[in-house]
Amino acid sequence: MKTWVSVNRVNKIKDMKGYILKEKGKALWEELPAPEIGPYDALVRPTAVATCTTDVHLIETAAWPNAVGKVIGHEGVGIVEKVGELVKDFKPGDRVVIPSAGSNWRHPKAQRGEAKYHQDLNPYFSKDPGLGGNFSELVKAVDADSRLAHIPESVTDIQAVMIPDMIGTGFTGVERMQIGFGDTVLIMGIGPVGLMAVAAAALRGAGRIIAVGSRPNTVELAKQYGATDIIDYKDGDILEQVMALTANQPVDSVLIASGGDASESFTTALKAVKFGGHVACVSIFFQENVTIPLSVWEYGGMEKFLTGVLIQDGREYFERLLQLIAHKRLDPTPLVTHVLKGWDKLDEGLQLMRERNPDVIKAVIIP
Repeated sequence: MKTWVSVNRVNKIKDMKGYILKEKGKALWEELPAPEIGPYDALVRPTAVATCTTDVHLIETAAWPNAVGKVIGHEGVGIVEKVGELVKDFKPGDRVVIPSAGSNWRHPKAQRGEAKYHQDLNPYFSKDPGLGGNFSELVKAVDADSRLAHIPESVTDIQAVMIPDMIGTGFTGVERMQIGFGDTVLIMGIGPVGLMAVAAAALRGAGRIIAVGSRPNTVELAKQYGATDIIDYKDGDILEQVMALTANQPVDSVLIASGGDASESFTTALKAVKFGGHVACVSIFFQENVTIPLSVWEYGGMEKFLTGVLIQDGREYFERLLQLIAHKRLDPTPLVTHVLKGWDKLDEGLQLMRERNPDVIKAVIIP
């Protein structure tokens, strides 16, 4: 399927193929022009991409209209093929993490630490028709020096491809929980993001980590990553099980990383957390309203903090996360249960996530 050619890595590059969201319920491969890069940009050839339930939701719902007509895919690593004349820190041949979010580090509000709230470079939100995702033979990386991340030599592509979403999202969510040493925390959902949240909570010093899940493979991994207690939602009400473990004491913080009924998840989390505690939600619920009883806030009389989590991105953050892998503080390899070879296996990788097979955690495609 490779139709592009690189001449000395910096000259002419022919057309390529990309996996494009055509309309609600339809995505397919098409031939399209190779991206044109600006002076601060880079062109990256993916060497590993991961499929995600978010990709499946996007195809099924076309929930972000600006994504229609574009290449999709948001988890990828690759090799730099070409850089703009003003790129200083990357060169052809470098192994890099491709960002999943689209933070604009040149926006004036970046000086206030608000770069990620300006997703000008996110292909799903941007109106720029030439800005696409990672399911293509070549990817345009805008503002390379600020957004790409160097992969240490000791880190594999399989490990690194978990950085731009699974690790990045899980770790960002845990940071929002403001965990203190010895805290009791609740992780609702131990899919791949929830598992990385368990690992992050352990690294942040949580004393007790209560994880909610039922699949034997993810339960075992949750224990390996640091969960001290496992609750199976199939065994009864989650809140009742939590209170039984804690002698009716609320937990210090909660992370929502589960699907199912959104209103129920939010209500359970807010009932379980202490006054003054933090609930962080890393799940994306498409086309669903959430109703939360005011009683969980004592009708506005007591503080409980609820935040929806937008992944932190950027070169500095991702390169710090990569150091955790390089120095063996974290190994995301067990998340990858299926490795498929060839771009022609992308549909199979998406189907694995769509079917919610209990044996599947993450699927990675090696082009």
